Amino acid sequence: MACLSGWVALGGCAASAPKADPLTVGMEEHRRRFGEFELPRKVGSVVNIGVQLPTISPDGTQMLYLRSDLDVVSPMTLLGSGDPIDTPAEGTLSICLRPVAGTSPGQRITRERWAHSPMWSPAGRFMVYVAAEAGGTSIVRLDPASGGRDVLVDNDGVNCLPTFDGDDGTLLYCHGQTAWGPFEVRRQRVAEGRPVALTPRGMDCLLPVLSDGGRQVICGRVDGGRVDWALCTRESTTPILPRFSPAQRPVPLQAWAGISVPVSPDRRGFLFYDMSQDRVAVCHWADRAVRRHRSGSIAACWLANDAIALATADALFAVNVNSGVSISLLTGSWIPLRYVASTSKLYLLAKDGTSATRLAVYELAFRPAVDLRSRLR
Repeated sequence: MACLSGWVALGGCAASAPKADPLTVGMEEHRRRFGEFELPRKVGSVVNIGVQLPTISPDGTQMLYLRSDLDVVSPMTLLGSGDPIDTPAEGTLSICLRPVAGTSPGQRITRERWAHSPMWSPAGRFMVYVAAEAGGTSIVRLDPASGGRDVLVDNDGVNCLPTFDGDDGTLLYCHGQTAWGPFEVRRQRVAEGRPVALTPRGMDCLLPVLSDGGRQVICGRVDGGRVDWALCTRESTTPILPRFSPAQRPVPLQAWAGISVPVSPDRRGFLFYDMSQDRVAVCHWADRAVRRHRSGSIAACWLANDAIALATADALFAVNVNSGVSISLLTGSWIPLRYVASTSKLYLLAKDGTSATRLAVYELAFRPAVDLRSRLR
């Protein structure tokens, strides 16, 4: 499965070095077709422990990333496993906040010994993360500017895979008694008491995407040893896309291993890696349409509601998700993390020289004269 195998979610991709210097390869092609684009500029580097992608704030200035004093961190920790092989009694797993530019390790912002799954809120004011404690896991919302914390979900069993549901005060997450399921998807509003379950009792549901205000939720549903994307309520489920991943833990996590922000800006679609087709796909849930893009694609991020930056093992493309039309941006092995529309900048990760423990951070600027969407029609 190319770069996502072996559970070095980004580490495997980053370890596949560009075949040549990404700043010079294809320069003439850039100038011929996209002279208005800047060449990618290295702005920093970041520690890579391989279990989760760093995540960049919506304004493109700050980065959250994981840091550990252990050599290997199991992906099962992301599912809340308390097994000593997944969450050892010794060692730390911390979330750090730092500027996107530079090489500073930044500031550790989690108090707990074992914390992971950081996610920025839509407006960028808050972040959410999972804290492992004796007997279970908690979900915490943090204001990095003030240090204020809200423990939204106490450590009652396993709580994992949190994501903001459209605003800074609403979360979706998975809850179960063990990391191996079954899970139910819950929705929690800040300061509104107990969470609300959104999926049928006893069914194994994970990878929450978004809800329509708490009535129904799009998520992964385990069915017959495979995972479907489904639209679920407390009483029923309706398949959207069948069998995109095997169900065995932790395999379903590969759906977002190369995608740090799955949901489109207008919340009408979401990105995922389709193991059954070995490529990134877009699910347009409103019309129940799924469009798969380049074979061998492994990572992507949104450029606009109808366009994505899409990476294969050896090239980066801009793709219209409706028509499938694509243009080549860069050769080499890249991971697109986030496009910031207000500054017209795309942030990327790549191998940092020969280092196996750091990733280079690049900035690709689009000049204001470029109408990228018009080129993708």
